[in-house]
Amino acid sequence: MYQKLTSKITEFERPNYFADQMVEGAFSEDKHEHHFANFNGGTLMTDFFDYKSPLCFLGHLADNFTNIYQNQ
Repeated sequence: MYQKLTSKITEFERPNYFADQMVEGAFSEDKHEHHFANFNGGTLMTDFFDYKSPLCFLGHLADNFTNIYQNQ
């Protein structure tokens, strides 16, 4: 499955963090956070991806299923 989306950087704290949000695409909402920290002489990046699927009730069911699967 291929998807096309457009996002823009909405938050920026150099060099530790930035976030981008979808402005056009398949999801109802989409925010992607990127956190950076020094680690073992390199850089550790931790991502957080928060989204809501489209299709109202069916999208809500899909999001709940995904959350249950990821927390196992």
